[in-house]
Amino acid sequence: DRGRTWELIIRGLHDNDTHDLVFRDREDGSRTVLCSTEDGVHRSDDDGATWEQLVVPQARWDYFRSLKQPAENSDTVIASVGDKPSGEAGQLLVSKDFGESWTECEMSHPANSTIWSIGTNAADTSLLFAATIFGQIFRSVDGGDSWQKMERELGEIRMITWAPV
Repeated sequence: DRGRTWELIIRGLHDNDTHDLVFRDREDGSRTVLCSTEDGVHRSDDDGATWEQLVVPQARWDYFRSLKQPAENSDTVIASVGDKPSGEAGQLLVSKDFGESWTECEMSHPANSTIWSIGTNAADTSLLFAATIFGQIFRSVDGGDSWQKMERELGEIRMITWAPV
């Protein structure tokens, strides 16, 4: 109905402070959804009707912020995690199987705060950017496996994106 009516679908979400969503369409027409919250990452295998919290032992904290797929409908998901909303530390995780398992990404320098945003672009799925809320920018040229801190730091960053020229 083009948004005229809405239904709240949070059954199983431990926290309704949701930050980001990624989707994977399955061959049978159903959809799996991952959702980041301040209490972890959750998965729905029924297009959001019910949710289960994923156990991610590689995450040092529960505060998940950004979820991004380098390519549309990809099994690869990059997640940003931090110690709290503004925070003093952060990390990046990568899943190659849409959230079933996670690996901590190699970072050239420690994050100075929660990694707030991850930027992707379909024009080059191997080039990614991530930004901490306190101004660090990291770049990956290998689809998210490793990250290099860029030399220049900025002020507060809440969103990062990139476009080819």
